[in-house]
Amino acid sequence: MGPIVDAFLGTHQPVADLGLTDLAGTLRPLFPEWSADLPPALEPLDDARTARHRLFRDLAELLRALHVDLLVVEDAHWADEVTLEFLLFLTSRQHSGGPSLVVTYRPEEVDDQSLLLRLSSRLPAGVTQLRVALTPLSRDQTAALVSSMLDGEPMSAEFSSFLHERTDGVPLAVEESVRLTCDRADLVFREGQWMRLSLSELQVPPTVRDSTRERVGRLSPAAQQVLQALAALAEPGTEVTLAATADVAVEECRAGITEASEAGMVVGDDLGRWRYRHMLVAAAVYEAIPRTERRFLHLRAGRALEEVDPPPVAQLARHFREAGETEPWTRYAEQAAHRALASGNHTTAVVLLDDLLSAAQLPAPDMARIARTAAVAALGRRDSPISRWSALVRDGQWWWQRTADLVVGHSYGGTVIAEAGRNSAVAHLLYVSSYLPTSDSRRGRS
Repeated sequence: MGPIVDAFLGTHQPVADLGLTDLAGTLRPLFPEWSADLPPALEPLDDARTARHRLFRDLAELLRALHVDLLVVEDAHWADEVTLEFLLFLTSRQHSGGPSLVVTYRPEEVDDQSLLLRLSSRLPAGVTQLRVALTPLSRDQTAALVSSMLDGEPMSAEFSSFLHERTDGVPLAVEESVRLTCDRADLVFREGQWMRLSLSELQVPPTVRDSTRERVGRLSPAAQQVLQALAALAEPGTEVTLAATADVAVEECRAGITEASEAGMVVGDDLGRWRYRHMLVAAAVYEAIPRTERRFLHLRAGRALEEVDPPPVAQLARHFREAGETEPWTRYAEQAAHRALASGNHTTAVVLLDDLLSAAQLPAPDMARIARTAAVAALGRRDSPISRWSALVRDGQWWWQRTADLVVGHSYGGTVIAEAGRNSAVAHLLYVSSYLPTSDSRRGRS
């Protein structure tokens, strides 16, 4: 009853002028601030149900005395049982002049036994209702909401698409994400529109993170294990894959999926795969997993996905990377890069191989082979290779210098090295270059 009591306390009308009956003495325990203006306390009743009914009558009297025509209760899925009983009481008395009600709630967070379901399904005779189901915001609506938060200025198409994809158009997630981005100074105003400095990731807002963890904490251990496994997978997964990743029996996994689905956290498709309803929820669950446990989750996920035909090599590369398994990571990353090249997606190939060369501890011959493939992938990108190679060498990506040498010969390579300076990146470059064919040897073979 806390929110209802707080709403009453917000009135500015003197209680002494309301003309309450002697029964209003029942309100003293709820409103000690009004003790000087309320009638004397009544004798307590032995029957709890009767006592509660008397309290509800007194609260209804107070509403009439304050001339409340509309009572709005938000987030009723969090309401306690007494509050819901009071709303049911008000509904039953609407034909005799009670206030109209506006009640908002999230259906996925309402328990099957909740009184809230009775409030919307068992209406007294003569009482009508209008049910409004809110859908997620569209991309244009997301952009309009964010613009309203940023002095009405437009946002870039890239930022709009990125934010809509990450938040699934949930207004609360959109608002909190924009506030967090502003707090971290990640937004800039350029060329008449707002844009984000980096579109690589979106941090989970604290409100979304805390709400998600609270919801997950109410579920059984089996459901929590399944949710952690699904967060680690980061892609739709079948019961078999989820069970293997979570390290539980398929039957236990199925029960966990059912519970998580009833809680509105995951949804399934016609292929029997499951995914998170919202990306930020998945990110919040993943953040809560201890780093030591993440490694084992990714290792089990990788081993489970190896049984899939055809193998999802890009996913396998990511899981074995996070598991710290260099050999399968390298193998699947190269396969994924070759598939990307075959489909014309050179940027994806470059990203996969760049990750290997910059993060994996590989033998020099392997690095040389991967650098050669990366050079081919780089040539298929639309931006200028000359400027990109120079910038990447200056940033320490030494293998791009070798790419330049493979394409335009040693003369240009020397120029880039001179521009970059004699740093550790160049030292690595010169060491690995012995494993690659020189420009002269290529000309000799042609």
